[in-house]
Amino acid sequence: MQVYCPSCYATLPDASLATCPECGDTCTRGGGWPEDRWLGRVVDGGKYRVERLIGSGGFSNVYRVRHTALEERVFAMKVLNQAAMDNPKCEELFINESKLLLGFDHPNIVKFHEVGWLKNGPAFALMELLTGKDLHKILYEANGPLPASRVVRIGAQIAAALEAAHARGVLHRDLKPENVLLLKGDEARVIDFGIAKVLGTGMSGGQLSQFIGTPIYMAPEQFDVGSKVDGRLDIYQLGGVLFTLLTCETPYDPRSPDGSLAGVLDIARQQDERAGQIGPRPSDRVPSFALHAPTLNTLIGEMLSTDPDMRPPSASDAHERLLACLDDIHEPLALETPHRPSTPAHAQSTRAAPLLETPDPPDGQAPPVASTRHVVKAPPEPEAPSPIADPITPPPSPAAPRISTQPERDLQARVLDLWEDPSGRGRIGVVGLGAAALLVVVLGTWTLLATPDQEPSSTRTLQPSPRSEGSEPELFVTVEPGLALLGSPRTEQGREIDELATRVTLTHTLSIQRHEVTQAQWSALMKSEPSWFASCGDDCPVEQVSWFDAVLYSNALSEREGLEPCYQVMGCEGEPTGGCPDEEQWCRGDHVCQEVEFVGVTCEGYRLPTEAEWEYAARAGTKEPRYGELDDIAWTWSNSDSSTRPVCGKEPNAWGLCDMLGNVSEWTWDRYGPYPREETSDYTGSADGKLRTTRGCGWNNYTRDCRAAQRHRRDPSERDRVLGFRVVRTLPDPPSPDAPEEGGEPTPSDAPDAP
Repeated sequence: MQVYCPSCYATLPDASLATCPECGDTCTRGGGWPEDRWLGRVVDGGKYRVERLIGSGGFSNVYRVRHTALEERVFAMKVLNQAAMDNPKCEELFINESKLLLGFDHPNIVKFHEVGWLKNGPAFALMELLTGKDLHKILYEANGPLPASRVVRIGAQIAAALEAAHARGVLHRDLKPENVLLLKGDEARVIDFGIAKVLGTGMSGGQLSQFIGTPIYMAPEQFDVGSKVDGRLDIYQLGGVLFTLLTCETPYDPRSPDGSLAGVLDIARQQDERAGQIGPRPSDRVPSFALHAPTLNTLIGEMLSTDPDMRPPSASDAHERLLACLDDIHEPLALETPHRPSTPAHAQSTRAAPLLETPDPPDGQAPPVASTRHVVKAPPEPEAPSPIADPITPPPSPAAPRISTQPERDLQARVLDLWEDPSGRGRIGVVGLGAAALLVVVLGTWTLLATPDQEPSSTRTLQPSPRSEGSEPELFVTVEPGLALLGSPRTEQGREIDELATRVTLTHTLSIQRHEVTQAQWSALMKSEPSWFASCGDDCPVEQVSWFDAVLYSNALSEREGLEPCYQVMGCEGEPTGGCPDEEQWCRGDHVCQEVEFVGVTCEGYRLPTEAEWEYAARAGTKEPRYGELDDIAWTWSNSDSSTRPVCGKEPNAWGLCDMLGNVSEWTWDRYGPYPREETSDYTGSADGKLRTTRGCGWNNYTRDCRAAQRHRRDPSERDRVLGFRVVRTLPDPPSPDAPEEGGEPTPSDAPDAP
C-alpha cells in the first residue's frame, strides 16, 4: 500500500521518510505514515484510476480519479473510510446524501454522477471535480473579512441552492463555510448533504429524531430532539455563514476548550438568553458595519433569530432580500480587524473534506495550507475595538461570576439527554462537533523579517532569582533589550488571522523564568494543589490555574522577595484555584477580580510576560516557526502520552529557556486584540477587552499548532489542564557612566544652572 501525509495529503515516495517533502510535517504518532489501500489502484470495474488523495475527514476520503477510457475526464470520488464502515449509521448518511444529490441539477449544488460499492470495499460516490476553494480557504487567504457586496452575491447563490433543495423537501442541516465551494468567478457550490433530512415537498415541517449537526452553526431547534423543523433551520445557518464571512467570527461562542458537552451547553445557553430577540448582527463585532450596510446588518440579525417566526419565511424570500441589500451597501467597507479566538487543536471536524482541488500556486510560493482549526469562536460580549471602532462605545465590564439557576440546570439536563446515547453505546449523533472551532484566516505578509544586521544582540546568562531564607533558588535567564518580531509569514503552516507581522522594540532587560512554574513552586507559595496532573510530580508544570490565579501568584512572589507588586487588584471574589469540581478537566474558576491594573513594564517585581516579551524570548533570535525540531524541544500530542511532563525534559532554546513550546500553554498579561499596525515600543496588548492571551502549545497539541507565533484567547477565569504560566521581572537599569556616585560631588554637567 502507498502512504500519504495526513497534513497535506501528498503521496509519499518512501514510507521511511521522517518528514513530508511537501509540507515538512513530521511522521504521525506511532512512528509510521498512514497507508491508503486505494492510491494508484483501478477501481469500479476498471473504469477509474485513483490518482491522488484530495482530502480526508471523519467519515470519508476524497480522491482525484481519472476515467481509464476517456482520459480527459477526471472526477472526485468520495469513499467511506474504515471508521465509517464500522458504523452502520455513517453508511446510511452517506447513501442518503448520494441518493438525494443524484437527482439534483442546479448550478449551485455539487453534481453527483454515480453511487455504488467498490469491489470488496466500501461505498463510494462519483462527483464533479471542482477547481476552486471552499469558504474556509477563501477566508484563510483574504486578509480579513470579505467585502459586503461580495458576501451578498455569494449568499444569494447559497440561498438559491437552498430554495432548490427545499422545493424537493430537503433540509441541508449542516451549512457552514467548509460546505460551500467557490469556483472561478465566485460561482458557489453547496456540498455535503450527508445529514440532510427529507421532509417532503410540502416543507410543512417535520420532527428531528436525533441531535446532529455542527454546534457552532446549529439553529436552536436542532438542540431539541422531537422539535418541529422546516426550511428556516437552513436560513439560520445561512445567516451564520454570512456573519462569519463579514466578521471572521461565529454568532455564538462555545468557549469550551475541548469541543465537548460544555461547548454545546454554552451555545444553547446563549441562544436561550436571546429568546424572542433579533439574533447577533455583524455590527455586534464591527460597530461601523451598521453604517455601511444597515439593511444587510438587520437581515442577518433576523436570520439568526432564535425564534423561527422572526426569520425570513423561506429561502426564496432570503434570496430576494439579499439581492436587495446590494442597493444599500456603501463600499469600500473599512472594517475593523476581527478577533480570532482560540480553539483546541484536537477539536477537528468529523465531516469529509471538500471535493475540490486547489489550483497550483505560482512558482516559488508555498501552497496555502488550511489550518486544522475551523471557523470561529466569538464571545457575546464585545471584544477590544480596533483603532477605528466607534469611540463612544464603552468597553465591556468584567462579567460577574455565573450562578447556576434552575433554567440553566434544565438546559443542561435537556442537552445532556440529547448528548448521551440512550442505547448505552456512548455518545453518538454529533456530526462535526469539533467544527465548533475557529476558521483560520490570514492577514498580511511577512515583510518585517530582520536582516542579519538587525538580529537582536541579546546576551544570555543564568542567574538565581532573589531568595528568602530557606527557599530554593529558581533559575532565570537574563535577556537584553532588542527588537521583537511578532507574527508569522503568510506561507507559514497553521498561520492565523491574528498573526500580522509586527515590530516591537523592548527597551528593558528582562529576567525570565527558565521553565514554567512548577507544582512544587506553586504549592510552596500558595499552599494549594490545583493541578489535574498532580501525580506527574513536583517538577511538572502547575496547571488548571486561571489568569487571575497567575496574577495573584506573581504578586505573592514579589512580596515574598521584598519587591514591588506589579498588579493592583480590586473587587476580587472567590478562592484562588477554586470553583471547579475535582472531576472537571476544564471550568470557569470562581476567583474573579473586577479590575487588575498593571504598574507597567518598569515594575521590578514578578509578573506575567507581555506577548511581545514572550515571543521574543521563545524565538531566541530565530525566524522559523519553531526554535528546533519539535520532538526535540516540546512535549506534544505525539510524545507526551496525554499528560504534562517534568519541566526542562526537552532541549531548551538558544537562550536557555525550556518548554516555550509544549507541556502547557502559558498565560501572558495582554488583553487579546489585533497587533498594532505601526512599529511600537514595549507593547502591552489591547487597551480594552475581557479575554487574555495565552502563548505556546500544550501537551495536547499537534505539530502545526506548536509555533512561536501561535496565539490563543481565553477568559481570565478559565482553569484548564493545559494552562500554566511562567514569570518574568524587569531588571533595574545599570547606572549611567556619567552619573555621580552616591554622596559624591556632581560633575559640571550635572550641576544645576546658576540662578
